[in-house]
Amino acid sequence: MAKSGKRIQPTKSGFTTKREAEDALRQAIGDFESKRDALPVAKLPPFAEFFQRWMQEHANRKCAPKTIERYRELGAYAIRQTVEVAGVSRPMGEIPIDQFRPMQMGLLINAARSRWTEDEGSAGRTAAFSQIRPTYRLRRSRLL
Repeated sequence: MAKSGKRIQPTKSGFTTKREAEDALRQAIGDFESKRDALPVAKLPPFAEFFQRWMQEHANRKCAPKTIERYRELGAYAIRQTVEVAGVSRPMGEIPIDQFRPMQMGLLINAARSRWTEDEGSAGRTAAFSQIRPTYRLRRSRLL
């Protein structure tokens, strides 16, 4: 990178034949890929760990106490739920957040709605939960 922030593209010249230039290009690509693949891949935390950290860093600092209490309830429920990822059913709290997709989010929301409808009828938490717009839920699931 240059001081201005622009990327400096490496170049080579002076090859006597096109074949020699192509061989050098293949070699350079191979070197680049081997360096890239040698870098450690950042491992994302499971949902339960991510949620706990989010509660500490965001919710506890920016939300009202009643909202925090509600988030804790919803988070505890979500962490216990079993979802299927790549053909394997596991508790959501154990699934790394990079493997959690909008489909799992939709299934979880539907399960929560069904549970609260059965527990409390058409009032209470079901009404509050149903106020979450589908587009909002989709945007939230894309963060995961």
